Amino acid sequence: FVYHYASVMLLGLTIFISVIGLWDFISFWVDNRLYFIYIVSFLFINI
Repeated sequence: FVYHYASVMLLGLTIFISVIGLWDFISFWVDNRLYFIYIVSFLFINI
């Protein structure tokens, strides 16, 4: 269970860092107001 949780955290951290690194490109396609809703709903689905 601990290893599974750590792998999920590592995957999430990798995606998070890549999103921040590519934010200048992503923000051209994604509305910032919708992005906040996506993150909140994503967290609620996974908990």
